[in-house]
Amino acid sequence: MPGSRLDLNPRQKARTLSGGQRAQLALTLATAKRPELLILDEPVASLDPLARREFLQDLMETVGEQQVSVVLSSHLISDLERVCDCLIVLVDSRVRVAGPVDELPPAGSPAATATPAPGWPASSLST
Repeated sequence: MPGSRLDLNPRQKARTLSGGQRAQLALTLATAKRPELLILDEPVASLDPLARREFLQDLMETVGEQQVSVVLSSHLISDLERVCDCLIVLVDSRVRVAGPVDELPPAGSPAATATPAPGWPASSLST
Protein backbone atom coordinates (compact mmCIF):
# COMPACT_ATOMS: atom_id res chain seq x y z
CA MET A 1 0.00 0.00 0.00
CA PRO A 2 1.41 3.44 -0.89
CA GLY A 3 2.58 5.36 2.11
CA SER A 4 2.88 2.26 4.30
CA ARG A 5 6.51 3.13 4.97
CA LEU A 6 5.76 6.76 5.83
CA ASP A 7 5.68 5.98 9.54
CA LEU A 8 3.76 9.16 10.33
CA ASN A 9 2.36 10.26 13.63
CA PRO A 10 -1.44 10.32 13.10
CA ARG A 11 -1.57 13.57 15.06
CA GLN A 12 0.97 15.25 12.80
CA LYS A 13 -0.42 18.00 10.59
CA ALA A 14 0.05 17.58 6.83
CA ARG A 15 1.63 21.03 6.59
CA THR A 16 4.52 19.85 8.79
CA LEU A 17 5.41 16.94 6.50
CA SER A 18 8.28 17.00 4.02
CA GLY A 19 7.45 17.33 0.33
CA GLY A 20 8.05 13.62 -0.21
CA GLN A 21 5.85 12.67 2.74
CA ARG A 22 3.07 14.96 1.47
CA ALA A 23 3.27 13.41 -2.00
CA GLN A 24 3.09 9.90 -0.51
CA LEU A 25 0.16 10.92 1.69
CA ALA A 26 -1.63 12.44 -1.30
CA LEU A 27 -1.14 9.21 -3.29
CA THR A 28 -2.42 7.16 -0.36
CA LEU A 29 -5.52 9.34 -0.06
CA ALA A 30 -6.11 9.37 -3.83
CA THR A 31 -6.02 5.58 -4.05
CA ALA A 32 -7.94 4.84 -0.85
CA LYS A 33 -11.25 4.51 -2.73
CA ARG A 34 -9.65 2.37 -5.45
CA PRO A 35 -10.36 4.60 -8.45
CA GLU A 36 -10.15 3.22 -11.97
CA LEU A 37 -8.24 6.29 -13.18
CA LEU A 38 -5.76 8.66 -11.51
CA ILE A 39 -4.89 11.96 -13.18
CA LEU A 40 -1.66 13.34 -11.74
CA ASP A 41 -0.39 16.76 -12.80
CA GLU A 42 3.34 17.18 -12.08
CA PRO A 43 3.18 15.06 -8.90
CA VAL A 44 6.97 14.92 -8.48
CA ALA A 45 7.95 18.40 -9.69
CA SER A 46 8.90 19.75 -6.26
CA LEU A 47 10.50 16.56 -4.93
CA ASP A 48 14.19 15.77 -4.59
CA PRO A 49 15.48 12.80 -6.66
CA LEU A 50 15.16 10.28 -3.80
CA ALA A 51 11.59 11.34 -2.93
CA ARG A 52 10.72 11.29 -6.67
CA ARG A 53 12.00 7.74 -7.02
CA GLU A 54 10.11 6.56 -3.91
CA PHE A 55 6.89 8.24 -5.07
CA LEU A 56 7.13 6.67 -8.53
CA GLN A 57 7.87 3.24 -7.02
CA ASP A 58 4.78 3.54 -4.82
CA LEU A 59 2.76 4.68 -7.82
CA MET A 60 3.85 1.63 -9.83
CA GLU A 61 3.03 -0.67 -6.90
CA THR A 62 -0.43 0.90 -6.74
CA VAL A 63 -0.93 0.42 -10.48
CA GLY A 64 0.01 -3.25 -10.14
CA GLU A 65 -2.04 -3.94 -7.03
CA GLN A 66 -5.17 -1.98 -7.90
CA GLN A 67 -5.11 -2.24 -11.70
CA VAL A 68 -5.59 1.52 -11.90
CA SER A 69 -4.84 3.54 -15.03
CA VAL A 70 -2.76 6.69 -14.62
CA VAL A 71 -2.48 9.82 -16.73
CA LEU A 72 0.68 11.55 -15.57
CA SER A 73 2.01 14.90 -16.73
CA SER A 74 5.61 15.88 -16.15
CA HIS A 75 8.49 17.83 -17.60
CA LEU A 76 10.85 15.13 -16.31
CA ILE A 77 10.98 12.83 -19.33
CA SER A 78 13.52 10.49 -17.73
CA ASP A 79 11.05 9.75 -14.90
CA LEU A 80 8.25 9.13 -17.38
CA GLU A 81 10.35 6.74 -19.46
CA ARG A 82 10.91 4.58 -16.37
CA VAL A 83 7.27 4.30 -15.30
CA CYS A 84 5.04 4.79 -18.34
CA ASP A 85 3.84 2.32 -20.93
CA CYS A 86 2.89 5.00 -23.44
CA LEU A 87 4.20 8.52 -23.80
CA ILE A 88 2.85 11.58 -25.57
CA VAL A 89 5.21 14.53 -25.95
CA LEU A 90 3.59 17.93 -26.41
CA VAL A 91 5.44 20.95 -27.78
CA ASP A 92 3.51 24.21 -27.91
CA SER A 93 0.31 22.28 -27.15
CA ARG A 94 0.80 19.98 -30.13
CA VAL A 95 1.57 16.26 -30.10
CA ARG A 96 5.10 15.77 -31.44
CA VAL A 97 5.78 12.16 -30.46
CA ALA A 98 3.33 9.51 -29.33
CA GLY A 99 3.49 5.79 -28.73
CA PRO A 100 4.65 2.98 -26.50
CA VAL A 101 7.78 4.07 -24.64
CA ASP A 102 9.85 1.10 -25.80
CA GLU A 103 9.10 1.93 -29.47
CA LEU A 104 9.81 5.66 -29.37
CA PRO A 105 12.93 7.10 -31.00
CA PRO A 106 15.70 8.18 -28.60
CA ALA A 107 15.30 11.68 -27.18
CA GLY A 108 17.11 14.26 -29.28
CA SER A 109 17.15 12.20 -32.46
CA PRO A 110 15.69 13.78 -35.61
CA ALA A 111 13.00 11.08 -35.67
CA ALA A 112 11.86 12.15 -32.21
CA THR A 113 10.68 15.54 -33.44
CA ALA A 114 7.51 14.50 -35.27
CA THR A 115 7.16 10.79 -35.80
CA PRO A 116 4.49 8.48 -34.41
CA ALA A 117 5.68 5.19 -33.01
CA PRO A 118 5.01 2.08 -35.11
CA GLY A 119 1.34 1.16 -35.00
CA TRP A 120 0.23 4.69 -34.04
CA PRO A 121 -1.56 6.62 -36.77
CA ALA A 122 0.12 9.66 -38.29
CA SER A 123 -3.05 11.52 -37.33
CA SER A 124 -1.89 11.22 -33.69
CA LEU A 125 0.47 14.10 -34.51
CA SER A 126 -0.65 17.70 -34.90
CA THR A 127 1.32 19.89 -37.24
